[in-house]
Amino acid sequence: MTLKGRKEETVDSDFILIRRMKQGREEAMEHFVRKYYDEILKYCTYHCQDAQYGEDFTQEVFVRFFAGLAAYEYQGKTKNYLYTIAGNLCRDFYRKSREIPMEQQVFEQEKEENGKLEKVAERLDMEQALRKLPEELREVLILYYFQELKLREIAKVLQIGLPLAKYRIKRGKRAVGTIAGRREFNMKLEEELRLYKESRSIQAREICRKRTIEQSKKVFYAEEQKRILSGTEFLYTQLGYIRKRWWMLQALLLISLWSFLSCTREPFYVQRSMGVAGALFVILLIPELWKNRNCNSMEIEAAAYYSLRQIYAARLLLFGMTDVFLLTVFCLVSSFSLQIAMAELLTQFLFPMVVAACICFGILSGRHGWNELAAIGGCIAWSILWWSIVINERLYQAITMPIWCGLFGMAVIALCLLVKHLLAGSRKIWEENWNGIGNE
Repeated sequence: MTLKGRKEETVDSDFILIRRMKQGREEAMEHFVRKYYDEILKYCTYHCQDAQYGEDFTQEVFVRFFAGLAAYEYQGKTKNYLYTIAGNLCRDFYRKSREIPMEQQVFEQEKEENGKLEKVAERLDMEQALRKLPEELREVLILYYFQELKLREIAKVLQIGLPLAKYRIKRGKRAVGTIAGRREFNMKLEEELRLYKESRSIQAREICRKRTIEQSKKVFYAEEQKRILSGTEFLYTQLGYIRKRWWMLQALLLISLWSFLSCTREPFYVQRSMGVAGALFVILLIPELWKNRNCNSMEIEAAAYYSLRQIYAARLLLFGMTDVFLLTVFCLVSSFSLQIAMAELLTQFLFPMVVAACICFGILSGRHGWNELAAIGGCIAWSILWWSIVINERLYQAITMPIWCGLFGMAVIALCLLVKHLLAGSRKIWEENWNGIGNE
């Protein structure tokens, strides 16, 4: 795999993790914390020069990240954002702990650890030098030498230009030697920094990782609890995303059909027009239900706390309730005003409409990447077939009412199964066909 390929894989991996964490998937949260815990721990420990503080700050970094996860927008390496949070915490620590005598702290800690007092002076020199550096210089040295970030990554973390990042590293190296008061120290700075890094020997404890994971989950769910909507609120929210013009067009179609039926009483024209209108009624659903594909909003919806299944179930429910209302009004008005039997409406209008809906959902729920045009084409093809059936009077009359009722019942069952399949496999189907990123 090329370097470019590895980079894209890392970016995609972070993107998928963020998306799954926003959906509340705990395995993604745990993977994310474990992925970056060690690096953030080292960064915090180098800053505060205390293992306990380093563990506490690392936990706080992830807690703050997960507290704001809902509003977080992926813009590249998430690690850089974690460094930004950690940097703010460490800067606050420096401001609050300037009066603490670090020499005594380091001496006692080193004495308790291994009793090798000859190393205390060397380590103390480095820690004092780093501590006395201006914030902007200390930051670049830690990121460059201890975290081993590239200059471009440092520039992104600190939100500065690349030339300025290079300049600060050069100034930081010179300042460390000056503060230490040893020319030879300055001459061998990189070697001294390497030895200091080795002497720290920062090892992450599993118990701290697990505690950070649990606290991260806890704060995420606490924040999401504030955002969770009731069923009614969720439906109302989704209602706001639906363009009402398609419902208006459906209503206009039914009004036009009623007007046409009131002008002609020929059964032949009734049969022909109602079947075609049923297919057109279904076609008017497609642009709104699947507008997310045309608008490239699949990834936005997939990254929401509510799953794609919940979002589309809500939209289908809203469209279903509205369409049932419109069709009920149309059938009742047509039955009483035009004296059309309900059985005739069922066989000549509702049945071809349900079949058209089955064709539409069957095509759009498939794994072949078919789009809305394919669904519309399928509905039109069915309209032509239905037209040929009703034109053939002999064939049409051969189908008795029990057969029509059986066919209608089978169509309704098939539609329910297709909708269930669409909702059950929505995330997997759409990830494979339109995201370009696999499920794993």
